[in-house]
Amino acid sequence: MIPTISIIGVDISAAALSLAKKNLEYNIRNGALLSRARDEIHFVHADILDPCYLEPDGSELGKMLSRSNQGLSRGLDLLISNPPYISPRDFTNGTTRRSVRLYEPTLALVPPAIRHPKVASDSARADSFYPHLLAASAQLDARFTVLECGDPGQARRVAAMADDTRQNLPWRSQKNMKTEIWRCDWDAYLHETTEDVSFGDQEESATLDVTAKPDQGARAVVLSRC
Repeated sequence: MIPTISIIGVDISAAALSLAKKNLEYNIRNGALLSRARDEIHFVHADILDPCYLEPDGSELGKMLSRSNQGLSRGLDLLISNPPYISPRDFTNGTTRRSVRLYEPTLALVPPAIRHPKVASDSARADSFYPHLLAASAQLDARFTVLECGDPGQARRVAAMADDTRQNLPWRSQKNMKTEIWRCDWDAYLHETTEDVSFGDQEESATLDVTAKPDQGARAVVLSRC
């Protein structure tokens, strides 16, 4: 049993947060979680695209993170996100499954029109959340960051963004960072091979697990700091 833990769930959707709170109570009532989870798990309504959302005096989330980090020698242990990452084109051209289009909110699937200079114009909207998430990871000094992506191409772009973020960190922090690309689909591990994806002159490289269909399937970009 973990003696102390603090979990903060963040979403822009009030409906999603309401459902998350109901799920928390449901799992406590059914014995899947201890009653202490009410004090250890918190849900915050916030927009991570708002530049002030992490400021200690600028948002509820910033205040909560500031209180959580008091007395700790380092930042978060884990930052994990499955952000909206589908472009408007892929949402409508048949790439996105019909069940996803019909039964999942578009807000959770397609990012707003925000461009980032490090990605191609066709991919800019699909990738627009990742620079903000990577900046938050650096600001919060997260030991592990796990970001879900839609396919290997997007994962490579996000891994390259992570490398750009690393260039702006102190030298010691750069040397202690590792970037990997993981295959999300469980059956991928039955027929996996490994491909190294290097970024410039960096010693580290991202590892991509591929199968007979290497251009299909979700990926996760994983950053670790020793």
